[in-house]
Amino acid sequence: MLSRLNVGSGLNLQAGYVLPSDWAFAARYSTLQNDISAASFADYNRFYTFVTTKYLSQHNLKMQFEIGYDALKSSLKTATQSGSYYTNLQVTVQL
Repeated sequence: MLSRLNVGSGLNLQAGYVLPSDWAFAARYSTLQNDISAASFADYNRFYTFVTTKYLSQHNLKMQFEIGYDALKSSLKTATQSGSYYTNLQVTVQL
């Protein structure tokens, strides 16, 4: 088996809504369950994300802000570390 191959199963759930004012909101949840034979490089197994998007110029320009939390596997959690927060700001231009 390859040293960077991650096999197993997962679940991704996402819900979102676009308002008439071209603001959109979405929430995502993902979970991963590594197979016993999988490489052990994946430290995180639960992911939570909230996304806010503003569409401009008839949806040809998009500004998106994302905040999320990646939870460590139970075996890697400590008294001071249980996961990581992150943010992302993205601008997309469609030509």
